Order: sequence, then structure tokens, then C-alpha cells
Amino acid sequence: MKVRLIVLLAAVTCGAMALAGPIKVPQKGFTTYKGAWFDIKYPIGFKVVPRETSQDDAEGRSNCLGVSFVSPDGLVEFYVYSPLWNGTSQWIQRREGEKQTGYSRQRSGQTAITYVTRKGSGYSRSYADYENSTLNTRKIFGYKYASDAAYRAYKPLYLKFKGSLIQYAD
Repeated sequence: MKVRLIVLLAAVTCGAMALAGPIKVPQKGFTTYKGAWFDIKYPIGFKVVPRETSQDDAEGRSNCLGVSFVSPDGLVEFYVYSPLWNGTSQWIQRREGEKQTGYSRQRSGQTAITYVTRKGSGYSRSYADYENSTLNTRKIFGYKYASDAAYRAYKPLYLKFKGSLIQYAD
């Protein structure tokens, strides 16, 4: 009886997954977001969500130091934090109910790079924090995803997003 129940549950679960089908990632190209001290390309159709802002005169640009870009299906969020100098990102702070599942730290020249992954209810968040204490500069890239399948499906877009950052100085 137990074996039949397990087989039935597995069949129902697999059937539900099959009905959901593969994740369809939008392929509409990229557009440029102009932050206070940076430009970055993000996928067309993603919703822009301002996070941390600057009081500095941004010379006609957005005054955002940190901004998220959420996919149309809500399965992923890309995040960038790129102030003129160093600063504090609220996006990377531990949220209620999250458990840290990954951490590593390395150096590349004068830059310390911290990698963190946290799991919350129905999502995971990973970020890479690049901090150069000698030059007093910082940039952070984050990736929030609803599932491993969403992570894998959107990863090529995330890598293109991450590689497109252009930082400006005063």
C-alpha cells in the first residue's frame, strides 16, 4: 500500500511539473538604465525597482545607487549597487526568515570579493560584493530567483547584465 501511494504521489508531482512546462525566458534584447554613477544594460520588459538613492546632483540621470530589475513572470530579480565611492546596500542585508546557505571570500588585488547565498520562503538570493578599501569603492551584483530552474533559465541574461556595468567617477 505504501509503495502504491508513493508511486501515485510521484506521478501527480511529475505530472504537475510537466503541465507547468519549461520556463520561457523573454528574448527581446536589452536596454540601458542610467543610474547616478553608472550605466547598466537590463532585459527589455523587466520592471525597474529603485532601491538606494543618492542626494548628489546626478546631472539629469537617475539618482539611484542601487536598483533591481524584476522579470515579467516575477521568477527572478537582478540587482546592482554602484555608488560613486563606498556605501551601504540595504538589498544585501539578511531578511527575516532567511538562512545563509553559502559564503566565501577572496581577494583580487586590492579588492575583497564576498559571495553570499541565502534562502528564504520561496526564493534564494545570491550576491557578489566587490569592495576596495584602499580606493574606498564598492559594487554589488545580486540575483534573486524563485527556483533552481528559474536560476538556470535566466542565468545567461544575468551574466550579460552583470558584464554590462559601466561605472563613472566625478
